[in-house]
Amino acid sequence: KLRSIKESLASKTKVTLDTTFVTSADFVKRHPTEKVRMVKDSNTTLLASLLHGDSGLTGPLSLSEFPSVAKSITDRVKEVRIVVAPARAPLAHRGDVLDVTVSLEDVKKGGKVDGIHGTLEELLKLRSIKESLASKTKVTLDTTFVTSADFVKRHPTEKVRMVKDSNTTLLASLLHGDSGLTGPLSLSEFPSVAKSITDRVKEVRIVVAPARAPLAHRGDVLDVTVSLEDVKKGGKVDGIHGTLEELLKLRSIKEDAVIERANAVLANVSKQLSEAVGKQIPVEIDWNSVRNAASFKSNAAGYVAFIKQLSTFPEINLVTGTGAWGGASIVTVCKRNPAVMQKLVDSVDKIVITFEAKNNVDVHIG
Repeated sequence: KLRSIKESLASKTKVTLDTTFVTSADFVKRHPTEKVRMVKDSNTTLLASLLHGDSGLTGPLSLSEFPSVAKSITDRVKEVRIVVAPARAPLAHRGDVLDVTVSLEDVKKGGKVDGIHGTLEELLKLRSIKESLASKTKVTLDTTFVTSADFVKRHPTEKVRMVKDSNTTLLASLLHGDSGLTGPLSLSEFPSVAKSITDRVKEVRIVVAPARAPLAHRGDVLDVTVSLEDVKKGGKVDGIHGTLEELLKLRSIKEDAVIERANAVLANVSKQLSEAVGKQIPVEIDWNSVRNAASFKSNAAGYVAFIKQLSTFPEINLVTGTGAWGGASIVTVCKRNPAVMQKLVDSVDKIVITFEAKNNVDVHIG
C-alpha cells in the first residue's frame, strides 16, 4: 500500500535522517550487534512510527485524509528532518523544514514512537482546515438494524462486535481512502470533483438492511445501503468511489481536471524544448483523440492513471531521452547533429501528439 505515500506527500516532501548519533559516546560504547540493530531501527521502525499510518502522514485517517490539508503541509514543508538527540525536543517548523527530534533512548528501545499527526496539526494550525472540510457533508449511520430478528438472536459479544464494526470498519471501507472520498487518488483528488460532490450531497446516510441496494441520490442525500451480512463479516466492503462517480456523472469533470494538470506538464516540456533548440515550439496532446477512443471510454477504473502516464511520455521522447536508436529524444538527436536542429527550427512550429488506439502510426508532415 505504498502508492498513496508516494503520490500524496513523499514525492513532494524530502525526508532525511540525521545519523550523527552514531558518533555519540553512548552509541560508540555499544556492542556491534546492538549498533547494527539501532541503525536499522532508526531507518525503519522509527521513520514508519513517526510518518506513516493514521498517526502520521499517510493513512486513510491521517493528515492526508483531506487533500487540502495535505496541500497545506506540502506548501509549507519541503523537508522533514528526523534528528536523534540525547533528549526529545518539541516539533519545530523553521522556514520550509520540519525538525522532528527524538531521543537516543527511543532508538535503543526499538524506534517505536508516537506519530506526528497531532503535534503537526497543532503546530501548523490545521484543525480549521480539517473541520471546514469535514463539516460540508454530514455522515449518519442508520442503526435500526439492531432491532432486527437476525441481530436480536445473536450472542451479546457478537452484537457488540457488529455495532463496533458498523461504526468503524464499515464507514472506513465505504468512505475513506482511494476507494472512497478521502485518499490522494480518491474522488477528492481534484478540487473540482470534490466541490461537485459537496454541492450536491449534504448528507451521506449509511443504511444496514437485509440486502444490499444500489447507491441512491435523493435531493441532497446520498443513501448507501449495505447488508446485515456485510456487518456480520466484519464490515469490510468496497468503497463508493466508482459507483458514486457513475451516479453523479463525475467522469467528465475528472477528465477535465487531470487534463488540466497534464497540460501544465506539457507546458514545462515546451519550455525545455524551446530553450534547447532556441525557438518557441509548443507541445500539445490532442486530447480529443484520447477521449474519443473506445478503449479509453471503456476504461472506467484506470482512465485517470492513463492520462497521467500519457503526459509523461513527451518529456522523455522530446527532451530527456538519451538512448540509442528509438530511445533518443529530439533534443538529444539535435545536439548530436546540428543539421537536424536547423531543419527542426526551420520546419516545425508546433508538436501535436495524437493517440492512436488501434496501434497504428500515422505521420502527417505539414
